[in-house]
Amino acid sequence: MSQQQSAQPRPRRSGARWSIFAAVAILAVATVFWWRAQQQPAEQSTQASPAPVATASASASTSDAPLTATDATAIEAQQAAAARAAVGSKPIDGPVTQQPDFVSDIEWRVLRAVAGSGDNSNKTLTRLVNKLLFAKQQEQWRALSDSSSDPALRHEIAQQLLDAIPAQVSAGNLDLASAQNLQRELLADLISDPHERNERAAQEVNRLHAPVSQG
Repeated sequence: MSQQQSAQPRPRRSGARWSIFAAVAILAVATVFWWRAQQQPAEQSTQASPAPVATASASASTSDAPLTATDATAIEAQQAAAARAAVGSKPIDGPVTQQPDFVSDIEWRVLRAVAGSGDNSNKTLTRLVNKLLFAKQQEQWRALSDSSSDPALRHEIAQQLLDAIPAQVSAGNLDLASAQNLQRELLADLISDPHERNERAAQEVNRLHAPVSQG
């Protein structure tokens, strides 16, 4: 396989880029609600009587919060570290038993809240965690593509994304049209020879219709 970047123009990214923005927007909104929920007990304790009992009650209500740093700088650092950890990380097969390195504290809290505690909570959490990993890897690949920097890392992430697409389609995180568009973009980056690229594209499309094992 050639590792040279294709000289041909890249296909349109609208569908795939919308998926990234949608995932980021949903997570951002959820984070805001989580942030407000964390700040509310502190505000209520300030307005209430400063008696020791009230203070102890307020402390107990937030003692189980996994995130202790509440300033914007700390949160940004956590998000950046989780994004770096996404490179090289593989999708999780089976129940997610602990917080992955590529999931920040805020993201972990939000994803667990969305997954809930019902009969399908484990499967839902696995799907959400893998969806978040896919979105982070896709965002990093696009950033590297736009800057034309570190082609080796860009190709590594492109291959990871290509391998993860069938499972994303099977899980309902990606529709077929968007999946095929993304496949073409990734292959254009990975394979410079048009004939070889077309053959590989046909193979990748077939993978979208093959059964995929879900965790």
